[in-house]
Amino acid sequence: MWAKALAVRLAPAGIPVFEVRRGVIRTEMTAEVAAKYDARIADGPIPAGRWGEGGDVAQCVVGLAGVQFDYATGLS
Repeated sequence: MWAKALAVRLAPAGIPVFEVRRGVIRTEMTAEVAAKYDARIADGPIPAGRWGEGGDVAQCVVGLAGVQFDYATGLS
């Protein structure tokens, strides 16, 4: 809600606001609970059907930082 409110407030000034929600990302920190998340991913609540990787998040951020979405602001 905070990102959406900022997006609405800053859009007239041409300042886009986006929120990146990373999801389930494979890292050293998630290694301890990997079996739990493997089971959850297999059950289907993760639309991509796989673990996210750091590169997946980086691609989103690079796209947003590159100002490739001139018409978009906030969450859609």
